[in-house]
Amino acid sequence: MAVAKPSTFLELDVLSHTARLISENFEPKDVSGELAEKIVDLAYGLEKMFASIKVRAAGRVEETGLYKRQGYRTAGQWFAQKTGEPTGKSISDLETRKAAERHPAVENALRKGDLSIGRVKQVAGAADQCPDQAEKLIKDSSEQNHEEFTKNCDEVRFSSRSEEDEVQRHEQMRRARQCRTWTDEEGFGRVHAKLAPDAFAVLKANLERIERQVFDKARKDGAHESRQAYMADALVEMAKASGSETGTDGTTRSATTKTLVRIRVDLDALMRGYAEAGETCEIPGVGRVSVAIARAVLGDALLELVITNGTDVSTVVSDTRHIARALKIALEERDPTCVVPGCNATDFLEHDHWRKDFSKKGKTEIDNLARLCGFHHRQKTHGGWVLSGGPGSWYFEEVYVRTPGSSESEEDPPDPEHDPPEPPEPTQLF
Repeated sequence: MAVAKPSTFLELDVLSHTARLISENFEPKDVSGELAEKIVDLAYGLEKMFASIKVRAAGRVEETGLYKRQGYRTAGQWFAQKTGEPTGKSISDLETRKAAERHPAVENALRKGDLSIGRVKQVAGAADQCPDQAEKLIKDSSEQNHEEFTKNCDEVRFSSRSEEDEVQRHEQMRRARQCRTWTDEEGFGRVHAKLAPDAFAVLKANLERIERQVFDKARKDGAHESRQAYMADALVEMAKASGSETGTDGTTRSATTKTLVRIRVDLDALMRGYAEAGETCEIPGVGRVSVAIARAVLGDALLELVITNGTDVSTVVSDTRHIARALKIALEERDPTCVVPGCNATDFLEHDHWRKDFSKKGKTEIDNLARLCGFHHRQKTHGGWVLSGGPGSWYFEEVYVRTPGSSESEEDPPDPEHDPPEPPEPTQLF
């Protein structure tokens, strides 16, 4: 593999300034439609080349471990923070680079910018099954639209030479299954799932069955919406049905365990019926909702209602590691993700006595607690990293290296440059 010239960065820096000037001065209305089409072709070609440089440079950051020294759990997380792209896409792009390196023809196409990152991923996946087809897939791609290209890759990827191939491929797909939920920039709840064909068939059949029921009811009520809207309703109905159980007599009734919904809302907004500017009404992990929705939830679900005018959790203190329920809720509200800047982890967060460790008689109280993901908790406990700053101004840095056998109970070196600020205003709970 060719080594990048030392001047690569300087050349890119000059090119970046030139491209910026071109972009700032380009006026679409000043060119003909034919010339605009040629500009689209040129810009797309540049886009592919720059995407190639970006992902390959990010791969080098991953290889050198620089992201770890900057406090990130994964290279994908670091890449997402740099680009502003979703973490899932960033991880996928880095995996695509590795997949391309397994096949010289695919790597060469990535290097030259002949293929987009998305197409590189598809060709590499097909080449894993039939390496000798890589060059043909790359050559044919220039004349194919998205559907034709995808079909071509699928035919290669799903071709089999034996029953063992079939079984192995299915097992690989099963292990790659995933489901993600998030809230997008418009406030919509989003779901993305990747399932093996047999599992997807079960999901699809049930969704379509419930969708027909939703459609029939809508028609009777005189409503007319798109099938996609009814499929979305069917997904929610399917989730609701999972909270029901069938009795021995065949009747369906609500399950004993009801859905738990937590809503954070200002008391004034709740009493008034709507939230004014600066007031909050949201479902943690989902986003803002109307006060009307909050009131509706009160009627048909168990509700933990965190209100800004309520119990003062700054007075909840324990001499044990046990965290009282009110204090736990307050922490989850204050620290919905790992507090380390740039880390968006939300699953399996751990409670850390960040100002003064519990083993050194640190109190279990709101001002001494923070939520960290497992990776950053281990870095702080065993890796010589220090958390400082406090809510709204967290700072995480490596200040020393622990010697083998050391533990968090040993005296940590002082950190005079990042003394914690005054305790934050107390969080209020209902």
